[in-house]
Amino acid sequence: MTVVADTPVILNLCRVQQEHLLQRLFTPVLIDESLGRAVATRLGLRTIGILGVLIEARRRQFIPSVVAVLDHLEKKAGFWIALGLRARVLQQVNEQS
Repeated sequence: MTVVADTPVILNLCRVQQEHLLQRLFTPVLIDESLGRAVATRLGLRTIGILGVLIEARRRQFIPSVVAVLDHLEKKAGFWIALGLRARVLQQVNEQS
């Protein structure tokens, strides 16, 4: 997987309406910014946020614990998640706070 976040390459390709090159050059692509999501939606690509990435990473056993990553994000990066949403995410991966 290629991870791309708010790079001039992507933004410039989008500005000149060459989004199809993104699919050819960077498939699959992980983008975390509004223009990237808009382009992905327009191209019919599935978009996934950080919580979805964590759920998938846990299911594939890339990380041992979603709760540990969420705790780290909240304490170190100022990430905020509603308690109800946090509970649903953890339920999906059979974890508890």
